[in-house]
Amino acid sequence: MFFRNRFLVNVLSPTAYSCFLFHQMVAQWYFAATRSMWWDWWRFRKTQYWFSPYPCPVEWYEYFYVVGMVVAWSKLMAAIEPTLTDWCYQLKCWVIGGGPDVEEMNPVDVVLDVVQGKLDRVTGQAKAKDGSPFGQGTTCDPSS
Repeated sequence: MFFRNRFLVNVLSPTAYSCFLFHQMVAQWYFAATRSMWWDWWRFRKTQYWFSPYPCPVEWYEYFYVVGMVVAWSKLMAAIEPTLTDWCYQLKCWVIGGGPDVEEMNPVDVVLDVVQGKLDRVTGQAKAKDGSPFGQGTTCDPSS
């Protein structure tokens, strides 16, 4: 029952991936802001290239500050990311041209178009002229 807690499910779980992505960056910003120097882990030769195997060198009580800041930053990113994505999509459509407005897009139609395109590519058949999902020459067409 603990993991069904509304706070965990509705508040913290949407930030999980962002916490994973931003924890090292936020910890380095915190270290730089509180120490007036950078914890420059990146300038030394490493065995692991994509992450730091060492914790940020802060005092034990500062850990809770850093975790709180990481969660707050992740909540902010989770809140503004859909808006930024829509703006970038609209900018792309404006620069390149074409594409419906974000408000006019129906997610189900978008998914169906993607799936139909993949099926067409895999089977080598296009959608039938009447709009049915059965292509030319298929044997599973219920109307034949």
